[in-house]
Amino acid sequence: MFIKYPKSKQISVPVQVDETEMVYVEALYAAYADAEGVPKYISRDVERNKRYKKDFAY
Repeated sequence: MFIKYPKSKQISVPVQVDETEMVYVEALYAAYADAEGVPKYISRDVERNKRYKKDFAY
């Protein structure tokens, strides 16, 4: 059934987070902080954590 639909193009992840995405980004940071048991998570912390870095890029 899916054969008749063209495969979607792979798009690259933007380097900069757009202002309209900040609500989602901050929710992700809060989820990461909760999972780690820390009060706050920021972009630097995501860069240092291999698992979260991959998840964030996805």
